Amino acid sequence: MITALFILSFCLRSYGYTTLQTANNQRGKDSEIQSQLQNLYPRSPIIKTIQIDNGDIIDCVDINRQPSLDHPLLKNHKVQRIPSVFPSEMMKRNHMKTESESAGFSRTAYCPYGTVPIYRTKKDLVEKAKNVSSQTFRNVGRRSPNTLSTNPDDHQVFLRKNKTKTFRYYGAVASISVYDLNLKQDQSSSANIWVESGPPDLVSVLIAGLMVMLAVSPSINGDSAARLFVYWSVDGGQKTGCYNLHCKGFIQVNPRIAPGSRIWPVSTIGGQTYEMKILIYRDPMTGNWWFVAREQNDMIGYWPKELVPYLGKAATDVAWGGIALAGNDGNRPPMGSGEYPDGFYDRAAYFRDICYLKKGLKQVSPANEYVVDEIVDLSKCYGLQNDKLTRSDFWGYRFAFGGPGGGSRCR
Repeated sequence: MITALFILSFCLRSYGYTTLQTANNQRGKDSEIQSQLQNLYPRSPIIKTIQIDNGDIIDCVDINRQPSLDHPLLKNHKVQRIPSVFPSEMMKRNHMKTESESAGFSRTAYCPYGTVPIYRTKKDLVEKAKNVSSQTFRNVGRRSPNTLSTNPDDHQVFLRKNKTKTFRYYGAVASISVYDLNLKQDQSSSANIWVESGPPDLVSVLIAGLMVMLAVSPSINGDSAARLFVYWSVDGGQKTGCYNLHCKGFIQVNPRIAPGSRIWPVSTIGGQTYEMKILIYRDPMTGNWWFVAREQNDMIGYWPKELVPYLGKAATDVAWGGIALAGNDGNRPPMGSGEYPDGFYDRAAYFRDICYLKKGLKQVSPANEYVVDEIVDLSKCYGLQNDKLTRSDFWGYRFAFGGPGGGSRCR
């Protein structure tokens, strides 16, 4: 598997949608999936169902009866609709003219006020998603100094801010260029941001980004489109681990964007670049960890503090990079744009404006003199070009990453 973390920002594109009818022919078509959903989430009645032109089906459920609230640690949890505190940089918009544009999501259909969207997934794909995500992040917190994961099928390209005995992190942010990739069955490839804390056997870890996590994975979504994703574990991915909403925990607050949302438009190699900003940060008032996407600062939702005990006060590690999981045949999927970094940021995928959040939620770029781990565990298949802190207000601290993957030898 290949592992990488990244951030990007994107804007909405107009797509048509239709509300599913309750006619007999439609009932017959959807009854099996509908019953599967209700069996999984019996206490979350569907208020409305929406079908997007790209084929996605979305069920709207009451925000206060969403499935995650059935988690045993959240029995008395009250949904936090908005963060108590916003990082000051969140309120700033970048109005510089650049060659990059913000990506968006392939839907404009809103769930009704007071509800949140859940992407409908067939039962067999849910099981595949659990299997692929568990392989992707297996032992994610029990890594050696040169890897993110101890999974031998997992290969990583990422930057990790070195931990110190006294420094604590309260979030991480970046903007990431977004590409669709041609994947084969049971492969996945993602760009991610990651925060963690805790002893080796009990690492609390939160990951968010694009994939089949952003989410590019035919196994999980049934297609190879880039999608938004979230993941969390309380033991570094050893025995626990939750991808998107396939188990209970992550609390949604946004009525139109959810884990699983397809990102569109996407970049073309050598052509127009689209990117998305990803931010994870800890609310200092409640202790919940928020996930924010796009330059427009869409609040997607949060991981309640009750779920991740060792992230109760802060994180000891933050990282940005990519992850790719080889298929059952051993072939490694492409990562990033599928191109090696070559100095041209309209060809290789990138992370830019990389920052960590210190106490007070101030965003800080890693200075060039700071020690930042650069990890590339399979250099014949993937690469990393770290330009570090540039003089550009737009680019900030940046790196390019990725590669074509391939067979046992790659290039």
